[in-house]
Amino acid sequence: MRKHEQEDNTMFIDVSDDLFATAEALSMKWHTAMNVICKDEYVPAIQVRTFVQQIRTVHERVQDFVIYANTLRRSSIAQQPPAIVVGVNIYNDSGRILAGLEELKSFITRHVAMTDEDKDQFEGILNEIDDTLLRLMYAGEYLQKGDLRSALETLYDAQNPVLE
Repeated sequence: MRKHEQEDNTMFIDVSDDLFATAEALSMKWHTAMNVICKDEYVPAIQVRTFVQQIRTVHERVQDFVIYANTLRRSSIAQQPPAIVVGVNIYNDSGRILAGLEELKSFITRHVAMTDEDKDQFEGILNEIDDTLLRLMYAGEYLQKGDLRSALETLYDAQNPVLE
């Protein structure tokens, strides 16, 4: 194996580790958001079914992404898919999660009556999730181009947001 190929394999392993850490952080943010919004008094009884379906959709998409990231992290060097495939998958998974969140946000705006404090907390968490998804989409684009270093830096930034 050439030195360049060894560096790429090592960097891919770093990318997959950081991808898994980012996926886990995204999942934790999602659970925090649900702890804020899933209170009995917030959702009108007639809308509970729709609300549960939307939450289930986003939850399944997040968990699917976590499982994919874990699979990548656990795969051996010989079984690693090409970076372009991983990049496309990351980009598409992030887009699906984002689409589900947008539907949920729209529903919440129309039908959910939260306290101002919970509304602010929920919006803050969703902004963090949006930022993470955007960074994942960038990382996916970098991987599609074969730029492992930029993907790694983007994933690192997604795990360590700048504090304002």
